[in-house]
Amino acid sequence: MKETYCGQVVLWDDKGSFGFIRTTKLLPFGEQQIFVHRSNCIDELYLGAYCEFEIGNAYKITRKPQAVQVTIRVNAAGLEVLANSVQGGAQ
Repeated sequence: MKETYCGQVVLWDDKGSFGFIRTTKLLPFGEQQIFVHRSNCIDELYLGAYCEFEIGNAYKITRKPQAVQVTIRVNAAGLEVLANSVQGGAQ
């Protein structure tokens, strides 16, 4: 099993279906930002989303690796906000 990393989407281009994730720790290639394309996402990404991912092969020859198997990560605070919005909408 590959190592999983966490980060936040800091740039997302809906038209181009790509963006960048800023990670919580330094990546093996020495940076804290990684390219992501929609085709490598399990969940639909959006600007500001917290996510988990693995590192895949470079997206173009001589370029850096890209994020793959990207999923949205919801923490306890996110679940609380979601629960409150559902309860508020039901009233």
